[in-house]
Amino acid sequence: MPIGLVIDDPDLARFVHVTNAVSKEYAANMEVWSGSPFAWILTLPSRAKGAAAEKIVDGWLTANGFEVRRSGQTGCDRTVNGMKLEIKFSTLWKSGGYVFQQLRDQDYVSVFCLGISPARVHAWIIPKAIAWKHATPQHGGSLGKDTRWFGFQADSPPEWMSEYGGSLADVLAVLKATIK
Repeated sequence: MPIGLVIDDPDLARFVHVTNAVSKEYAANMEVWSGSPFAWILTLPSRAKGAAAEKIVDGWLTANGFEVRRSGQTGCDRTVNGMKLEIKFSTLWKSGGYVFQQLRDQDYVSVFCLGISPARVHAWIIPKAIAWKHATPQHGGSLGKDTRWFGFQADSPPEWMSEYGGSLADVLAVLKATIK
């Protein structure tokens, strides 16, 4: 029982019982991540996860010899050797998939999709037009036009993504071929 919580009300007791039952569903997902060097990411709020992913991609690309800069504008997250990149991030969902959300039609050339599971890292660098073509409207049903998303099972990405990465080595090769 949390410190300071006195359960002297039957409604509160029922509420605590329900929250404990629900927490077991989430605890099972956390067990999958136990011991993973990436588990700390799950503890972050959504906005902080995105910011952490941008820093991770920035640091990793810099460590691999690319010149990475913050874009200084809202239309993209980073420039890599002068190319404007939008960075999207997903941890592995309970369903076994990745979901990349909030794609917008802004000023970037490619979207860098980073997917992290407990023991694997996946990445793709997808031209904006291709990502936009395959993404689904996110808000407003079929009439929603401002944001899009796409998702897939981590172990079986769609065929159209195969030429844009998959592993870290693959995405580095794609990036090197794209930037020249």
